[in-house]
Parts: sequence; C-alpha cells; structure tokens
Amino acid sequence: MTGTPQPEWVFDPTPPSGALSGGDPASYVFNPDLDSLVREVVQNATDQQKGEDPVEVTFTLHELSASARDDFLTALDWPRLREHLEGVASSQSLINGRVRDAIDRIEAGHLTMMTIEDTGTYGLTGPEEGTEGNFTALCKHVLVTTPKKAAGGGSYGLGKAVLWRFSSLSTVLFGSAFDEDGLRDGRVFGRAELPFHDAEGQQWAGSGWFGQPQASHSGRRAVSVRGNLVGDLSDRLVLGREEPVRTGTTALILGFSEPGAERARPSAEIAQEVLIAASKWFWPRLLDRSLTVRARSVVDGVPTFDEQAFADDADPFVIAASATAGGEVAAKEGEVAQREIAVRVPGLRNEQPAEVEGHVSLRLFRTSDEDSSLKDERTNTVALTRGAGMVVQYRRPRQTALLNGGFRAVLLAGTAHGTTDEDAAIEEFLRAAEPPAHDQWVHSTNKLASRYRPGAGARLQELFAKIDSTIVQMCDAAPPTGEAGPPLLAKLFRVGGTSGSTGAKHKFEVRFSKARFDGEQWSVEGKVNRTKGAMPWAVDVDASLEGVGSFKASLPVRSVFHSGAGVAPQSVKDGELIRYVVPAETDELHFEITARPDASDHALVSESRFRVDARPHERTA
Repeated sequence: MTGTPQPEWVFDPTPPSGALSGGDPASYVFNPDLDSLVREVVQNATDQQKGEDPVEVTFTLHELSASARDDFLTALDWPRLREHLEGVASSQSLINGRVRDAIDRIEAGHLTMMTIEDTGTYGLTGPEEGTEGNFTALCKHVLVTTPKKAAGGGSYGLGKAVLWRFSSLSTVLFGSAFDEDGLRDGRVFGRAELPFHDAEGQQWAGSGWFGQPQASHSGRRAVSVRGNLVGDLSDRLVLGREEPVRTGTTALILGFSEPGAERARPSAEIAQEVLIAASKWFWPRLLDRSLTVRARSVVDGVPTFDEQAFADDADPFVIAASATAGGEVAAKEGEVAQREIAVRVPGLRNEQPAEVEGHVSLRLFRTSDEDSSLKDERTNTVALTRGAGMVVQYRRPRQTALLNGGFRAVLLAGTAHGTTDEDAAIEEFLRAAEPPAHDQWVHSTNKLASRYRPGAGARLQELFAKIDSTIVQMCDAAPPTGEAGPPLLAKLFRVGGTSGSTGAKHKFEVRFSKARFDGEQWSVEGKVNRTKGAMPWAVDVDASLEGVGSFKASLPVRSVFHSGAGVAPQSVKDGELIRYVVPAETDELHFEITARPDASDHALVSESRFRVDARPHERTA
C-alpha cells in the first residue's frame, strides 16, 4: 500500500557503559536435542488451547527451491540481516563459527528452515508493548509469561528460547492469526537474538527485530506487520496458513540446525524423530485426542514425508494408564494394578499455613523381561504426569521389583488424577516444582521457595519414596514355600549350587527355597544336604548383580540365619562372601543370607539380574 513502510530489520545500538551481550542465555537452559524442542513447543501450544477443539501442531522442514529461496530472502530484508550476521561471524562470540557456516551455506544456495504451526490456539494476541497478551510474551520478553500460560505447563517464559537455540542464525520469525475485539486479525514479526557485534560502521548491542519501522523515544523500533500487508508477506516468508484460516501461531526457525548433531541429517529423518518424540512425551494428550502432532518435510516444493504421531494402544505406558486394573497387585505378565498414594503439600506463604493432603494414582503394567521388543530406556520406569498432559519425566525408582519380569508405570497426579480442591493444590505444587525445562520435580525452584512454606523438599522426597515402595508392593507376589523352591526362582534370580567333588565318594545337594526383594535388600534362603562323606565341610555363599555382556558387581552379604549342629559362619573377602563351616558329623545346613547394593549400585538394580551362588566343598581340617 502506498506510503506504508516496508518491513525491515531494526537493531539495538551499543548498550550503556559498554556492556557486552553474548546472546540470550535462556536458550542454553535446554539440552540441544530434538526431544527438548518438541517438548517445549508442543507444551507451549497446548497451554494456549482455545475452546474445546483439539490443538494441532505441525512441524515442517523446508528446503526451498532457488526461486522460492530468492523471494524469501528479499522479503526478509536479507542484505541488512546478513550484514549484522557477518559482524557476529567476525566477532569473538561463542557462536561466530556457527553463524559463519550458516551464511556460507545460504550464499551457496542451501537454506533449511523449520516451521512449527499450531491451530486451535489463541495466537499472538495483545499490544506491541507491556505484559498483557501473548505477542510480547513470545516475541519480546524473557523470563515473563502470561497468567494463562503460568497456569499450564510454562512458568518461566523460557520455553520459547529453545527456538533460537535451533537456529544457526539465532533468528526466528512469527506469523499469527487471532481474534481480538470480535474481529479476525493477523501479524508478522521476527527477532534475531545476536551477541554484541560491529556492523554498518558502528557497534550494536545484539538484538534485532523484523517488522515495520517506527519512530520511538529512543530512535527507531520495529512493530509487527498487520493489516493488508500480512497476507502477501506471510506467503513469501513461508508463514502462510491453510484455508480456512484458523487462529494460532507459526514460528519459523531460520537456518534450522540441531546444535548437538555432528552432521546435518536428511529432513525426512528429522521429521520422523519429531513424531517419535511427540509420542514419547505427549501420549496422554494424543490418547484423549486433545492434541494432534504432524511432521512433514518438503524439498524444492515436493513433500518427502508427511505423517502423524499417535498413541500406540500396544505401548506399555498406554496400557498402564488406560487398561482396567485387576486389583492392587500385578504379579504376572500382562496384569494391570492401581493404587492410591497419599500426598502432602506444604502450606502457602502469607495464607493459611495448614498442609493439604490429597492423593495421586499409581498404575502399573507388568511386562516380560524376555521380550526384547518392549525393552528400551524406559524399561522399569514411572511416567510422571499431571494435568498438563505431558510426561514430565520417566523416572527410574531406586527400589526395583524383582519377581517375574519388568513393568511400566504411570503416575496420575494433580488434575490428571481428579477435580477436587486437593487435586488442584497438588497440581499447583508439582508445577511449581518443575525447573525451566519442565523435565523433573525438584525442590530447588524459585517458585517453590517464594510460594510455599519450608518443607517442599521433604514432601517431594516423601512422594518419591512412596512411589518406590509402592512399585515393589504392586509387583510382589508371596513366594511359594517347599523344598523345590519357587517355580520361577531360577528365571528371576539366577541361583546356582555345585558339589565340591565330581566323584562318587562325596556328593552335595543344594536347594533354594525362598527369595525376596523388599526394595532395599534381597533375602535368600536355602538348604544344603551332604549325601555321602564323613569329613568336615563348608559352603561358600556369595551374591552379585549381573548385567549386559560380562558385567558383574559383587554385593556385600551377611548371614541372618543358619541351623545345623556346630555350624560356624565366617565373613570372607571383606564381606563379599559368607562361609558356613560345618563339622563332619552334621549332614544338613539351612541358611539365609541378605545382600544390599551400595549406594553407587542403586542405578544398576533395575537393569541387572540378582545372582546368588552356594558352593559346598570338603575341608581337610
């Protein structure tokens, strides 16, 4: 439109007192992997759900054809952005090499971008300045979030930083359609989060904004493009939305690059991994159909991949969460159990100091420990969830059920558990316990310290301890008694017994009768009979954890009980072995030993098999 200034880049001049900027430090809160990107942007989208319609998020990798690439760069005001990027590449910044490589790739004709489009959301509502609305929260501010988003998954205003982390040019563009004052509107905006650099014959603080230039009290600023220019500009910048246009936001990561990758992967491969990550972290929402996630790759205008994430009905965590529970114990493969766990929440500061006590649900599905198709890094873990519908963490309990295979478990906490006031209080407490990446529950967050009375750490540890002990109880089955021992004992424990002589003159029989793991230590009972011979004899009993390949870790053991006339137990090898010394006139030994892993071995428990060996042998004296 005549008289309307064309969109361009506007950069900040040198900051006062010569302070230097190294870019947005918030972007380094997150691990540089695709999991982090998917987790953060999908969570941000679901926090902005508008009405009852499901949120739809589409990730698209674009490799533009030559003509589309040239038109895109022209609409982007590339010459000015490039000059500032050249300044960064020539600076002492930590990202100078990454920016240099990205510029060279574009100049050589290669431009890769990722767009992330959400629909069924509110979009970039709100004014150009201030703290009201979504526009400034996403596009301008750091460490500021909207009240609505604070009530969802995000509490720090940091989730957006991961977008710039995946841009080799530290530049992200935004397009949006939204309803405001009863009317449909749209806007286009961009932000380059650059470090201090020289360009255009002067020094710059770093940050740059793409939009319509406008005079301000400090000189010039860029405001979001709105009105008649939005439609054409959105199309040229690959920010256009499909008809009929629904409200939502599109983010474009310029020069998409995985910061932790040693090589650039094919777009279709990245798109496939996006779906894997979405299913891994958002299966609760995919399951209830409040969310759909799609991944695409388009090379020179030709689609090379286009699929949708789904919650697999055969996934053990989906089964744990949704199948009918048969009771409070799941002792056999294929069984599902559920138990309620009491949770205490500290009182709020400046309010009623009394604690709130409510409940969470722990649901557990028993799996086979021999089915390799089910084994992955989530084997024997608990998916921690709350009302946001994302798996916060796959947590491995410190105590592990031992009998009859493995498990997958799901914790339903807060408003994922119910709609009572107690559920709401637990939801708020656990959300406050999440660090910026929302990937665990810890007591060291600023929000816990500022909102709750002392005791948050103790309450979280209490919750985790109850989860661990409840897992053991839900998996445990009372071991059968009798001389033959439990039918599954050999499979579950790997027990062994050998005679000290292979000849016919002397012979020993070893039988194990009971074995149990209480979450802290193993207890094993056995009996050794001498069927021939008249010499003194002994039995050496030791225990260990065995893992993949040749891994083996000895466990400290001790004698709890023994019977047999004249038997004398001895501790050998610094407690790694119990030796029962039996006199010649005694032909039978009953024993019980316990074994407890050291603190450093706790992480190995769920990935290893417990082994106990009893080795009888004759003594010469």
